[in-house]
Amino acid sequence: MYKVPNPRLRITPLGGLGGIGKNLTVYEYEDEMIIVDAGVMFPEDDMLGIDLVIPDITYIKENRDKLKAILITHGHEDHIGALPFIIPELPTVPLFASKLTQGLIAVKLKEYNVLEKAQLRVLRARDTVAIGKHFSLQCFATNHSIPGTFLFAITTPVGIIAHTGDFKFDLTPPDRNFTDFAGLAALGEQGVLLALSDSTNAERPGFSPSEGLVASTLNKIVEEATGRIIVATFASNVSRVQQIINASYRTRRKVTVIGRSLVKYTNIATELGYLKIPPNTLIKPERLQSLPEDKITIIATGSQGEAMAVLNRMAEGIHKQIEIRRGDTIIMSSSPIPGNEGSVSKIQNKLTMRGAKVIHNKTMDVHTSGHGYAEELKLMLNLLKPKFFMPVHGENRHLTAHVQLAMEMGIPDRNIVVAENGSAIEVDQTVCKIVGRVQAGDILIDGLGIGDIGSVVLNDRKAMANAGVFMVSLIIDSKTGSLKVQPEIISRGFIFQKTSDKLINDSKKMIKDFITKNVDMLIDIQQEKNFQKKFREQISEFLYEETGRKPVVLALVSRI
Repeated sequence: MYKVPNPRLRITPLGGLGGIGKNLTVYEYEDEMIIVDAGVMFPEDDMLGIDLVIPDITYIKENRDKLKAILITHGHEDHIGALPFIIPELPTVPLFASKLTQGLIAVKLKEYNVLEKAQLRVLRARDTVAIGKHFSLQCFATNHSIPGTFLFAITTPVGIIAHTGDFKFDLTPPDRNFTDFAGLAALGEQGVLLALSDSTNAERPGFSPSEGLVASTLNKIVEEATGRIIVATFASNVSRVQQIINASYRTRRKVTVIGRSLVKYTNIATELGYLKIPPNTLIKPERLQSLPEDKITIIATGSQGEAMAVLNRMAEGIHKQIEIRRGDTIIMSSSPIPGNEGSVSKIQNKLTMRGAKVIHNKTMDVHTSGHGYAEELKLMLNLLKPKFFMPVHGENRHLTAHVQLAMEMGIPDRNIVVAENGSAIEVDQTVCKIVGRVQAGDILIDGLGIGDIGSVVLNDRKAMANAGVFMVSLIIDSKTGSLKVQPEIISRGFIFQKTSDKLINDSKKMIKDFITKNVDMLIDIQQEKNFQKKFREQISEFLYEETGRKPVVLALVSRI
């Protein structure tokens, strides 16, 4: 296990690099450690049956006695979603975040029955908190697509580390959540040793559009619509929900919110004062049938084309309360997450076929990113003036693009570190470099299982999805090794048994011949594993010769 040499600070990202999601960064000095963020990543298309992906925290567990605090930059799933899974594995330490973020975390931890393991501490902008002997924290308000977002300035024995979290510079945010420019500039003048900065939109030139532009577009669409308005957006985009409610209120529309995560976020944001809903504006879905269609706005989940989300069920015509029809205006107020483009396109086509008018960010300004574009990333570097720089939160191409921006801002190439998940980085006043690696990777969440699904199981699932399953059940006389009854064959996803009589009969004949030739192996129970291996191989070869396909072959042998 790698040890931190005195007197350097060590930084170890366990997630958030080389992809979008599962952000988690470890800061360590001598006998103390803090964590910044603990997020999930949503599974890729080939992770069949997997619900979530979280970072491997083996290194933290090996050093669990050092842990002093967990710091959370904001309330998005890729920054808080892993908390219910990792908190039970760690000592109970203070967990610092903004009021809204803590509200979202508390609900999440309660759902998983681990709330009592957490010490939730609310942070406010400009708060300064001492953590252990070696660390202190100061938080600065930044603008993002969810309120209560912070940049963390972590003071360490070697200098100040600026961890930006997700940010953009929006000068006209409708929710009035402004970036603390003065605080960031003062921090830069104080002297930042190292900045770790969001790289998501490093490839996009210029400045990101303001949420104010989106608000104007939404107002125009809602004013001109003659039927129902249905808006699909991220549940966590509290600012966008507020814009939709404001536009609906001005046009005397009633608003209903549908979708478990959306209802949860809306309730919490309202309770904590981040979301302001005029009286008698929000109604339950059951009341929709009693209102004129031009007085209805529906905010729903499903902007990413998720199969079980509300919008997709509407598009499929299987939602219990809402049926899409001609005259509806559907606003897709989000951008597809990389990998979801196909699903989003399919749902747009389904909605259009049902007669709805579909508006998305490629046709009108109904969405803007919560992550700054290239000029905003350069502005952050200009404010912070770090000696060393490390791009984070992005795929490899985003990190590389951010390096180029940093060099344009005058940061020498020798002072820039491009790391991977698991990289061990040492920094002091003279050097910032990668010195080794620790264990890092993906832990897969499947239902109630945490980490019990690995590459072997995933490969089996892929094989079954691609070629199906061919299962043979044998009942054998334990004394003679002969068949007691005919072999039973069950096929799923490989052939349709009712129309494949010849293949089934030929398979049974081959199985009987194989058993006759290998009866000695069946009599000797010590040879059962060898028999099953040879049996599966023989069936696989036979099926490939007959069909050109390679299903997953399962053999079940029972002895009587």
